[in-house]
Amino acid sequence: MGGAAAAISLASVPAVRAEVAAAGAAVDAAAGAPGRALQTAPAPPAAEPPPDLDLIIREAQRVQLEDSAAWPRFRFRRHVRTEHLDEDGSVTGSEDLEFVVTPKAEGFDEDLQRIDGRPPTPREMSRHRRLARFSRHYEEARSGEGSGSLGGGYSLSLFLRQTSFRYAGREEIGGVACYRLDFSPQERDDLKGYEGRLAGAMGGSLWISVDGYHVARARTRMQRPVSIFLFLFGFRDLQVDFDGTPVAPGVWLPQRIEVRADARISFWPVRRHSVVHYSEFSPATEAPPAGTPGAGP
Repeated sequence: MGGAAAAISLASVPAVRAEVAAAGAAVDAAAGAPGRALQTAPAPPAAEPPPDLDLIIREAQRVQLEDSAAWPRFRFRRHVRTEHLDEDGSVTGSEDLEFVVTPKAEGFDEDLQRIDGRPPTPREMSRHRRLARFSRHYEEARSGEGSGSLGGGYSLSLFLRQTSFRYAGREEIGGVACYRLDFSPQERDDLKGYEGRLAGAMGGSLWISVDGYHVARARTRMQRPVSIFLFLFGFRDLQVDFDGTPVAPGVWLPQRIEVRADARISFWPVRRHSVVHYSEFSPATEAPPAGTPGAGP
């Protein structure tokens, strides 16, 4: 019995040695045997350096002026929805206006198409042509003065003249790569008057397209109340949201502007919520948008 056991034990030695060798080879392959180069994971790509913030702001200011100057090249639809609110935020009145706006020799022709869902009367059409609200807002925006009326065209150029911008990384807006710039309220000696005081009290974010430096989005809100004219007029809160869209190669114009304003005039509270949509941009020399009187089906 003893001889047989010894024979079995000796016979198994080569197999045991083979298993030990195989295990050692596996450990060497995983951990790196002496004399072999260690297998390491590839290094992660280096972080992208932050862009030149001054360059982004400078180019965005220039491009915004160029985009604003492009309005007279286009015919478009303008849909304005304005709600009047009480202190509790309940709607006390509203107005819904739809226009086809066409550039002319001086300003724009603002052809009222519908008012509160119905066709306008000739008197209403004439009144809104005389008011020329878009033409007035356009001139104010081009001059960088914003608007002196609630729900008006608060100028992007005022926000772009902030000095408190912080680079917050890259984000995509509608599939477009953008630089996100955050900003805080800051008093500015060069931002005078009513609109300058408003801009100096606003904080929020701007998204500037990486390709072309167009303003693709803005989300801004007043961070402190602003009183004007010996405290007879002022804002308790103001929120302005902007969404831009490309309308032609190298040209971006607004697609949507939303303004929420909580103000007081001679101690009377005034609260409004306005949403303006722009659509159906076409070169001014082409046929007017479908549905325009005289444009055909």
